Amino acid sequence: REEEWLQTTLDMLRVASKYCIDRCSRVRGLSVPSEPQGAMYVLLKVREDAFTEEEGFTDVTFCKRLLAEESVLMLPGTCFHAPGYLRLVITVPEDELER
Repeated sequence: REEEWLQTTLDMLRVASKYCIDRCSRVRGLSVPSEPQGAMYVLLKVREDAFTEEEGFTDVTFCKRLLAEESVLMLPGTCFHAPGYLRLVITVPEDELER
């Protein structure tokens, strides 16, 4: 049963990872420099000039606006000493990702 649970969980993460990478790669200004290798999140590179001309726009600003405007919570890479990146958790079911 443990092995079955583990396999189901890994399969879910693979599907979610592929889905998120595919969707995010289609957004101008976002890229996926490295696919997850066992992690439960995807790191996205955000090209800050692709989203606004305003001075001081950062990954932190991006995440705050995304939450305020679209109710999507992501963590800025700055929280992990990776400014210019976004951390997207992929542990939610696929139907939730499609919303």
